[in-house]
Amino acid sequence: RAARGSRTPVGPGESRGDLTTARPLRPVGSGRPRLVGSGRGSVVLIRADDVAIEGFDIDGRGGGSLMRDSSGVHVAGRRARLGDLRIEGALFGVYLREADGAEVLRCRVRGIPGKTPGEKGSGIHLWNTRGFRLVGNDIAGVRDGLYVQSSPDGLITGNVARDLRYGGEII
Repeated sequence: RAARGSRTPVGPGESRGDLTTARPLRPVGSGRPRLVGSGRGSVVLIRADDVAIEGFDIDGRGGGSLMRDSSGVHVAGRRARLGDLRIEGALFGVYLREADGAEVLRCRVRGIPGKTPGEKGSGIHLWNTRGFRLVGNDIAGVRDGLYVQSSPDGLITGNVARDLRYGGEII
């Protein structure tokens, strides 16, 4: 019901089910609202340009499919801004697919405990995304910390990745 591009405050509490946005919105969490996915796919699907989401806890419930890129947040829109998110239990933490100009800032990503690296996705995965910014993220327990494929002209700084197949501190 929010107007296009409007900043929408969301208070504390828990919401269940997957969320898809197909228009520019700016939901801002206050008090760490928690989004709990269905466990069958991505918890948040961004399918519009100019979407910003910040201040949420996101739980993928350990489900989904690597073949479908199931993620805490899956972005296929330009200029998305993801800030101060805490993502856990998702196969991929954040997946940027043809998401030119995307920013992932100060997010914490934790993988699914008990799975082997081959059963997990990346903390932050980019595919065919130009002009991105990955700044100040903390990633642990995933397959690969940052996976950047066919994605030029980006900035990666101040991120930490640990307890994974490939990674370390990335400055």
